[in-house]
Amino acid sequence: MGSNIIELAKLGHERAAELKASCGAVDVRSLAQLISDLSTQLEVQLARGNAQAVQLANAERKCRELEADQ
Repeated sequence: MGSNIIELAKLGHERAAELKASCGAVDVRSLAQLISDLSTQLEVQLARGNAQAVQLANAERKCRELEADQ
């Protein structure tokens, strides 16, 4: 799933840049900015999800260690 999000975010940034470069219309530029913002948020959420997955794995490991000590 992570690679799909990375690819979507990358494509979103690329398409937004293409729209900004090729169209001077305000509405299209607003749309391009929206696509860029959404792509950025995808990246942020992916990083947050990855960090939480690491925290969960560490907590589960700690629980297993505590159970083994009893």
